[in-house]
Amino acid sequence: MKTDAASTGRTIAIVGHQAFSLSNFRGDLIADLVAAGNRVIAMAPDYDVQSLDAVESLGAIPSGYWLNRSGMNPFSDGLAVLNLAWMLHQASDTRLIGWLAGGCATPCRTH
Repeated sequence: MKTDAASTGRTIAIVGHQAFSLSNFRGDLIADLVAAGNRVIAMAPDYDVQSLDAVESLGAIPSGYWLNRSGMNPFSDGLAVLNLAWMLHQASDTRLIGWLAGGCATPCRTH
């Protein structure tokens, strides 16, 4: 039975806080993960046409999520976290890579 490389790899969600940073600062990582046969979902809150094209050209699947980056309302921020958690839950058995301005977080399973 013939198997497709992408079907044998893992699904990896990379969550960023700006869409342009996914291709600019994590482009090599995304391309390497895709080349290794993984399905990569690149999540960011502010996709535009240029950043969508850049992420798709790396072989990843762009996915937007809701986030008010300058928000001061804890209820609104809590809803944003729940929304992101729900999106990650929908992509079952997904590995997660997230990062902050200070560096990359340790990859972990979402389930």
